[in-house]
Amino acid sequence: SDLGTSSKSAHVETVPFPTFALSDEGKKVVLYFGLPGARRALGPDAVAATSRVQALEVVARVGSTAYRFHESILFEHVVPAKTKVRVKPDHVVVTLFKVHAGAFWENVHVNRKAVGPVRKSPPDHGRATVVTASGDAAAA
Repeated sequence: SDLGTSSKSAHVETVPFPTFALSDEGKKVVLYFGLPGARRALGPDAVAATSRVQALEVVARVGSTAYRFHESILFEHVVPAKTKVRVKPDHVVVTLFKVHAGAFWENVHVNRKAVGPVRKSPPDHGRATVVTASGDAAAA
């Protein structure tokens, strides 16, 4: 039975991903979250990406450590239903599809000091869409 395993989830330490990179590829933006040994270390559904129209949270759980990225105001609007997550040998890769394909993403977040209007999101920031991905590690 699983009774003896509940204590291991008692304390989860949340830390940032060691590295982060962004690639604008026209209709989509690809985010690379560095995590050495990711495919080997991550178990079933160990990665969860929660996206909204202009927000993203990515969490990758390895044992009692949760690697987390969160951006409450993305550079531009995305299509949450199309968000994809893949686990690579040393990365977690998240693909966001743009609402406005012509908008070049200079960064993952809005420059709050920039002049000009920020596109207004729906008041509730849109419905959250959660996508998960698995590595090769066996279920805990």
